[in-house]
Amino acid sequence: MAERFKDLRPAGCDVRLLGIEGTAHTLGVALVDSTGATLAAAKNTIRPPGNEGIHPREAADHHARAVGPLVRQVLDEGKTGSDQLAGVAFSQGPGLGPCLRVAASAARALSASQRIPLCGVNHAIAHLEMARWTTHLAAPLCLYVSGGNTQVLVPRRHRYEILGETIDIGLGNAFDKFGRACGLGWYAGPIIETLAARAAADGAPFRDLPYTVKGMDVAFSGIVTAATHLHTSGMPLPEVCHSLQETAFAMLMEVAERGLAATGAGALTVTGGVACNGRLRQMLESLGKEWGIPVGLPPAATCVDNGEMIALVGLHQLESDVTLPIDQSGVIPRYRTDVPRLPWLEGLEHQAPSNESRWRGAEAEVIPVQWQGRPSVLKHRLLKASRHPRIDLMQRRMRTRSEARVMTAAAAGSIPVPALWDVEVDSTSLLIERLEATLLEELFWENVDGLDRLDPDETRHLARHLGATIAHLHALGIIHGDLTGRNVMISGVGPDCRVWLIDWGLGRFTQEVEDRAVDLRVMLHWCRLRGSLGNTFAAEVERGYHAVLPEEWDRVAGRLQEIETRMRYA
Repeated sequence: MAERFKDLRPAGCDVRLLGIEGTAHTLGVALVDSTGATLAAAKNTIRPPGNEGIHPREAADHHARAVGPLVRQVLDEGKTGSDQLAGVAFSQGPGLGPCLRVAASAARALSASQRIPLCGVNHAIAHLEMARWTTHLAAPLCLYVSGGNTQVLVPRRHRYEILGETIDIGLGNAFDKFGRACGLGWYAGPIIETLAARAAADGAPFRDLPYTVKGMDVAFSGIVTAATHLHTSGMPLPEVCHSLQETAFAMLMEVAERGLAATGAGALTVTGGVACNGRLRQMLESLGKEWGIPVGLPPAATCVDNGEMIALVGLHQLESDVTLPIDQSGVIPRYRTDVPRLPWLEGLEHQAPSNESRWRGAEAEVIPVQWQGRPSVLKHRLLKASRHPRIDLMQRRMRTRSEARVMTAAAAGSIPVPALWDVEVDSTSLLIERLEATLLEELFWENVDGLDRLDPDETRHLARHLGATIAHLHALGIIHGDLTGRNVMISGVGPDCRVWLIDWGLGRFTQEVEDRAVDLRVMLHWCRLRGSLGNTFAAEVERGYHAVLPEEWDRVAGRLQEIETRMRYA
């Protein structure tokens, strides 16, 4: 405990901290001790009538009526007087502004009246830290799936690093939107789960729905619209729920696998309200077996909104002297997960992926072979037991066929790609030239703060050459779909360097500015996650792109800015 808080507790009394959660439908209060153990907890959830969703003002009025009695109840059950508290924490955001202000006002009142430290907690961080706490996993890849959020993250360098997220709505909200359209009431997730399980048990046919994965990002609006149309067209609701749930969860499995491949994380966990879903948990367990890693599944009660998670992070912040003066404790309704600095995460770093992981991606294994005396690789898309068999077969065959077509077109347009020797769609395999080149990712892994194998001039030339290559690709009406450091290879240095683009499974033909901007954003985002030199590298990639397509740059750059504002709480 920080020295300046030693005199805030009575002699012989353990440190106790109160946490107040109030971001949306649930007001939760909890009391924890210095070990993080819960001494008492209670919560009250508003239940909107009929088929309505949450009304922020009504939810705030509910919280205002409930907060006083809940605080008194928790303190009484924890046998703790308010004068025995060492601190109080509250959910500062993200969430509904009126609800957040109720929790913040209650916490401020306690802080001022008892003269104890005040801790503002990021609600998403609280979910993630509760998952690490309950599963005893130090640095897992985290899948955060709630009403307002869907993100893939890893703890690293005092923060949670967002690898990918929804570009429209959170999955929980997507389920609720579908539920309201189909008369399921609020909230719809558990009802959809029950109906989907019934359809699966009855052997109901699976219906194809939009499957939208863009690099590490996902989108759910299209699948909700299509599923709603299927139901209004007369398809039985359980059958629609089954297809909706299986497709949405398969998208989550894919981006989780991409995260595992990109980071080398040795464990996986999940949190958020949707993490209570039994089918999602089953799929994650299957995914863990495929990767040979532990999967931490927190108790369902700790995945939904609760006061314990706020108190737990508040305790960490108190111990790290991360507190707020009352006049700086305003709520932050759009509080991003990657903003707060978390000192207690110091030392949690993922290691560079092993040599073996270079040959294992999210979709396929890549086996070095010799073909007619030429160094080659056999890229075989793996069967995924973690997703519905129809989705699995459709995606593997479609992407094998698409990859061959896009690679051929890119090569014809003089884009540096490895030669494609053979394609077998039925076995979902491609035989491809093996390049004597280095992954861009490996250059960054040499030193997490920069490309220490290249001097500044070489780094600048490489980045601009990469940007120019992407621009030439887009000028052909092609996007790559997954431009990260794992899918860019480098041969040579300085003016003689050559950039190769590999792994074209998400590639497609399009002239849309939106698609070009998303494609470029994936690369820029990957660079910027790699420290200060990564930011410089990203800027040079932009310059290289602009040099080739100056007439298109304003439109692409404008759309890039627009896309950034769509991210969760950008």
